Amino acid sequence: MKMDVTEPHFKKNNTDGIDPLLRAHIYGLVSALGGPSPDDPNIYTLGDDVLGCLRDIKRWLKGYDEKLDRLDVARCLSEANIIVDLLEILSQSSTEGALISNRPNKIGIACIELLVPLTWPLNKTELSMTVNHHRHLAVLQRSQAYYKKSILAHRSGCILKACCVNALPSMAVALRERTPREEGVIRLVLYLIRNILQIKEPGTEHDSTWEEISKASTIESLDSQGVLNILLSITSGVPEQFEQQDVIIIEIIFYLLLGINMQHLATSMLGTESTKVKDPLAHILKSEQIPMGSKAQSRHTRFGTTIVLKQDGGQRKVVTGHSALLDEGAGLQKLDATKKWHKPSNNRANKSAMLGGGVHLSSDAQRRLCGFLSQALISGFSCLFQNVRKAIERDSERVIGSAHIAQLFFVGGSLMEFGRVLKQNGVILMDSRTLTIREFSTMLQPETFIILFRHIREGLESKSWDHVRVGCRYFTQALLMVLDMIYSQDQSEKSIAENIFSRIFYEETLQDLMIAVLRSGRKQALEYLDTLTEMIHVYLRCLERYSKSSAGMVVRSKRAPKLRSGNVETYSGSDSDTKKTGRLQAEKLFDFQQCESKFLSQSAVEPFLDFLSHYPDLDPSQTKRCINFLHRVFVKRGATVGLFHIKAIRLLQSLARDTRGSPDYSEVTGFVQYFSKHLVRKLNEYPILFVEILFQKSSKISYFLQHGEDRDRNTREPR
Repeated sequence: MKMDVTEPHFKKNNTDGIDPLLRAHIYGLVSALGGPSPDDPNIYTLGDDVLGCLRDIKRWLKGYDEKLDRLDVARCLSEANIIVDLLEILSQSSTEGALISNRPNKIGIACIELLVPLTWPLNKTELSMTVNHHRHLAVLQRSQAYYKKSILAHRSGCILKACCVNALPSMAVALRERTPREEGVIRLVLYLIRNILQIKEPGTEHDSTWEEISKASTIESLDSQGVLNILLSITSGVPEQFEQQDVIIIEIIFYLLLGINMQHLATSMLGTESTKVKDPLAHILKSEQIPMGSKAQSRHTRFGTTIVLKQDGGQRKVVTGHSALLDEGAGLQKLDATKKWHKPSNNRANKSAMLGGGVHLSSDAQRRLCGFLSQALISGFSCLFQNVRKAIERDSERVIGSAHIAQLFFVGGSLMEFGRVLKQNGVILMDSRTLTIREFSTMLQPETFIILFRHIREGLESKSWDHVRVGCRYFTQALLMVLDMIYSQDQSEKSIAENIFSRIFYEETLQDLMIAVLRSGRKQALEYLDTLTEMIHVYLRCLERYSKSSAGMVVRSKRAPKLRSGNVETYSGSDSDTKKTGRLQAEKLFDFQQCESKFLSQSAVEPFLDFLSHYPDLDPSQTKRCINFLHRVFVKRGATVGLFHIKAIRLLQSLARDTRGSPDYSEVTGFVQYFSKHLVRKLNEYPILFVEILFQKSSKISYFLQHGEDRDRNTREPR
């Protein structure tokens, strides 16, 4: 007899392709684990050979599902509702004297060995999917959500604590004396925590059924059961006590921070009313009042209206309603609304598959997560980051592909953003300490930037936009961190920051990488454009500031110039002189104007215009970022004709109209007025521009319209 649960049992499907003998055998093993006591149904009684049954089920999972690449045994276990038996066994093991006496519990570890494969991520690609996977994948995904709900919401409230207690005896052993079995127990518990964090809510559910597995509820359960303290202990012990667990800790923190706005999380820790995050709904309603007021009905627009549009061929179109009189495009827009919609052939990029969307946290979950992150920064996250980076450099077996590299830079960028806000405001942590540059030292080392730039290049080549976005976000936070160090009152921090900037900007290939990343923003998702434009904005600002402060700034060109055969005798000195001459030939003085001109092409400006086209969904800081870049192109560098395109004109016109009167968008109004004056003046000077604004202009035509003459091409004399 099985215990009653809140969720109904999964009904057996005769068309699922599972062997009836296999199903009957799995059901028998699950039934032999135990059941409710005949004297008291609330008490769970273990079977005679519960340990043997658990090991047999594990053998079936490994020998049948994993070996044959099938999901039959996992499907049978979900139908048999094995999660109830496993959780009851774990809840009893947490109160036994064996764990209190610091001895490993074989039954508890056997339960964890089953929970890990049952909650393992079901990451199947189209190429690896089989008919068997298609039959069971949807059911198992829903089963995993039910497993997570059962673990977090169990009536004992100590399932995760019981799992962690089973790993404490192994953690207490020194690293050199630890056996492979003890290392495996620690990894099992960490894998279980990772699996629980990566399980998402079913996409078809929109009610309160799955609130208990939300990110906020998960964080509260992890903290109340002491799991976060276990993670802090392992983090502080890397690499002296825990060397092989560094990558899995990064994975856990990655899934813990996934979808969380670190800026809002850090400001919630400040505690002052002025720094609290505004209500997003109130901000949206306030921003909609301005454009709605411009189209409000008046006394004369409440009557019926009929407008006839006559085309050149004599054909007439009739539009009814006073809305056609509001502006010049309302009538045509209403006319277009009656047309049949066809699905576009090239849709915009979908939302990030790796990073997902935003997550809302309760105030209690924010407080718990802030405490964990601040303690992680102090207790040695910098050493953890360095250990994983060295494992990537050695191509260690525990680092699987570029996914772990992306997770490392995501976690590093998130903690830098979180710590930078706390460092700027001088927040005093629990142990009366404040964050310093020491907590972020390994994240700003030259070896880190080498791996970062290589990761971004590989992401561009393979079109892995999530990996590119993560790398760009990390680079942005690193530049902002170094920029804060330059403005610091501590002279040692200033010297360190100048040294970091000199190493970053020394390579000219970085400029080409930034241009390639910027051009990749064409027809991308809004989140990708946000990260991309922020990185370019911060990069140009830091590069301009550093070039002005360093008069003799030099950069290393992409390739050393070849020496002519006639000049070989000139450098016939010592070997050191030859090496020095070759090094000097590979370097050149840096010219910021020349570097900035690379970012003024039409392909480089398009991502900013695409991002600005979403201005109803952007906050004032994001809009100002795009306007500042357009100001750099249009005003500071005088590349005016490049923006004289119908797309940019209509975009800036609608932006100025919808933000008129708002104090947060005063810079937008000033730039649009300046832009309009120059546009009218150029149209009067060159009437052909009325035609040219309809098309994209090449660099040759743009130069002619701007200067009135063709560009002089300096030709080399023949050798």
